[in-house]
Parts: sequence; C-alpha cells; structure tokens
Amino acid sequence: MGEVWTSCCVLLAALCGLGFGLNPNTCEEVRKVFQLRQIGPIQLSPLSPRAGSDLQVCSSKNLTCCTKKMEEKYQVAARRDIQNLLQMSSTSLKFLISRNVAAFQVRQSEQSRVCPPCRSNTTV
Repeated sequence: MGEVWTSCCVLLAALCGLGFGLNPNTCEEVRKVFQLRQIGPIQLSPLSPRAGSDLQVCSSKNLTCCTKKMEEKYQVAARRDIQNLLQMSSTSLKFLISRNVAAFQVRQSEQSRVCPPCRSNTTV
C-alpha cells in the first residue's frame, strides 16, 4: 500500500510543477510517468508547463504540467488504485475470518464428542 501512495504523491507533485530538480521548461518527465502508470494517453499532457487556473486538485500559483483532462484521468486512476487495495485487503480478511470460524467449529465439535453433557450448556 505504501508503494501506491508514494507513486501517487510523486506523480501529483510532478503534475503540480514541483519538479524535483527537473527541467522547468519541459513536461517530459511528467509525460513519461503519466504514460508509464497508464493513466491516460500521452497526448493529454502538455509539452511545456502552462497556467493551471482551471485545475481543482492540482491548483498552483506557478506553471504546471497538468491539464484538466489529466487531472480527471488521475482521479479515476487513484480511485481505481484505492478500490483495488480495499478489495485485496477485504479478500484477505474474509479468508482469515472463514479460517477462524472453521477452526472454532472443529473445536466445538471435538468438545461435544469429549464432553456430551457440556453440549447442553453451550449456546451457539
């Protein structure tokens, strides 16, 4: 999960024009990340930084390598990543719960065989 958050933060920072020592006159690195993460077609990203007054998430006083369409695609990708993480987590939890229920049922049935009178005192 940390890997997804790290890549999301790096991409968002790059889109917002923080640059991390990159050439401030080009959006080449942002275009590469946008394409590598398969967020959307590279044609949606500008070749050079632009004003970002139309942006909601990636608002910046400086020039940015993000467009409104990129922002929308990124939001969809982030939502998809979170849903995938939740799905993986819930699948793991479901497995753990079902395994523990099965183990509990086995112990209950063993206890019932060892101590038949105890069965009448047990509520399930």
